[in-house]
Amino acid sequence: ELTPTQCSGAAQLMNLGSMMSGRGLLEKEPTENFLSWPCWQVDGKFSVELLRIFSSMCHGRGLLEDQEEIAAILVWPCWRVNDKFSFELLRSFSSMMNGKGLFNRTKAEAILAWPCWQLNGEFNFELFRIFTSMAHGRGLFNRVQVEKVLAWPCWQVNGEFSIELLHIFSSMMNGRGVLDDQTRITAILAWDCWKIDGNFSFILLRTFSSMMNGRGLLEKVPIEELLAWPCWQVDGKFSLRLLRVFSSMMNGHGIPKQANVEALLAWPCWQVDGKVSLDRLHIFSVMMNGRGLPDKAIAEEFMAWLSFKNVTSNKEKMYLKSACRVFASAGVPDPKVLADIDAALRPYFAEDITSDDEYSSDSEDEQSEMGQLKALTLFCAASAKWQRNLVEIQQVLAAYNTTSLSQTAVSTIVDSLLQILANHGQAGVRLWLEHHSRQPDSRGRLSAALSISAPLALAKFALKQLPESEWQDYIALCKNLLPTPDKEQWQALKPLR
Repeated sequence: ELTPTQCSGAAQLMNLGSMMSGRGLLEKEPTENFLSWPCWQVDGKFSVELLRIFSSMCHGRGLLEDQEEIAAILVWPCWRVNDKFSFELLRSFSSMMNGKGLFNRTKAEAILAWPCWQLNGEFNFELFRIFTSMAHGRGLFNRVQVEKVLAWPCWQVNGEFSIELLHIFSSMMNGRGVLDDQTRITAILAWDCWKIDGNFSFILLRTFSSMMNGRGLLEKVPIEELLAWPCWQVDGKFSLRLLRVFSSMMNGHGIPKQANVEALLAWPCWQVDGKVSLDRLHIFSVMMNGRGLPDKAIAEEFMAWLSFKNVTSNKEKMYLKSACRVFASAGVPDPKVLADIDAALRPYFAEDITSDDEYSSDSEDEQSEMGQLKALTLFCAASAKWQRNLVEIQQVLAAYNTTSLSQTAVSTIVDSLLQILANHGQAGVRLWLEHHSRQPDSRGRLSAALSISAPLALAKFALKQLPESEWQDYIALCKNLLPTPDKEQWQALKPLR
C-alpha cells in the first residue's frame, strides 16, 4: 500500500519515463534539476498534474531543457477562464500535441478565438474538448475542418444543434482525427436498430459508442446481430440496462462475442432465485469499466465476499454501489486486502456479526450492519486517488466508542460515516477528525453536516465560520447557490430562515 507521498513519487517517475520513452535511462543530476524548477509549483506544492500535461506533449522526446519556456507558456492569458488558470484547457492542447512537442502561442490563441466555439454567446469548453479528443496525438486542427463538421445538418435534433450527438461520434473517433464523412454519419443515424418503442434512442447509440471508443465508426451488420441475441431478453423484453452493463466493461474494447456474453451470464455468482441479478452485475461492471470481461474465478471470489444474500434492502445496496464507485475502472480489489481491512473493522461493530456464522442470521439489524461493514471495507480499500486511510476511519468509530453501543446506534453512526465518504471521500473524514479534536461534543452535528451532499469547500466554510447550530441549515440551503453567501450575508438572511 502506497502512501500519498509514494504515489506522488511513482507518478513523477511515470511522467519522466514517458518523456524518456525509447531514449535510455534517466540521469540523476538532470532529473533532480528538472524536478526542482519553480514552474511545477502550484499553491506552494509540486503539481504532478502540471508535469503530466507537459510530459504528454514531450512523450519520447527527452526531458525538457528550457525552464523559461515552460514558465512563459504558463502565463499566457489564453489559459484563464473566468479569471482563473484552467488546467483543463491546457490539458486539452496537451492531448492534441501528445508526443509532438510544445505548441506555438500564436496558434493556441488563434484557435481559442475561433467563433465556432461559441454556443449561446459563450465559449463552450465541452464543444472544444470534443474536437481535441478526436485530434488526440494528431496535432492542432485547422479552422476550415472544424467549421465544416459543425455545419453538417446531421447534428440537428428537433431543429437545434445537438452537442450530445456530436459527442457520441467523437468518442468513437477519439485519437483517429476529426470526422470527415458526413454521408456515413447520416447513414448510421438512419439505421432502424436505434429505435426502441418507435423512438430514436440516444442511450442505445451511446452504449455502442462506448464500446467503440477510439476504434472508429460502427458497422451495421455486427450491431444488428448483437441486438438480436436472445441473452438480452429479461422477462421477455429487450433489456437496455443489461446491454449497458456489458458496454461499460467493454468500453474501448469493441463488440463482445456472443459466446462470451452468454457464458458470463450463466455464472452462478449473478443468480438470485434462478435469475440474473442486474444489481450484482452492475456493481461489478462499474469496477470493470474499460477493462474487458472479467475472469470467472475473480468474479466468484469477490461476489462471495460481498455476500448479497445478506444485503436485501435498497439502502444496503446503495452503500455497496457507492463504495464500489471508488473502484471505478480500477478492477476488482485484492481479496487479501479486503480480508485484512474487514478484520480490522469488525471489532467496532456488534459482536453478533463477528462469528463465523454471520451469514446465516435472519436479523434485519445484523444484515444491515453486514452491508455497512462491507461498504466501509471497500471504501478503506479504495485506490490511491481516494487517499485511503484505515486508521482515520477507526479513529472516527473509536470517538463514538461504538463497541459499547447498541446495533441500532452503531448502524446510525456508520450510516453517517458512509455518507461522508460517498460525498467527500477521505477528505471529509479528515475534516471530521480535525473539528472533533477541537469540539468533541459536536460529533452528532458534525456528522449530520458532512452527510449532506454538498461541495466540501462549502462544508469547510460552515464549520469554521458559523455557530454549530447553523451548520446544517447553511449547507443544506446554500449547496446549490453560486456564489454562496458569506458570513455577513448569511446573518442578514436570519429573519427569512
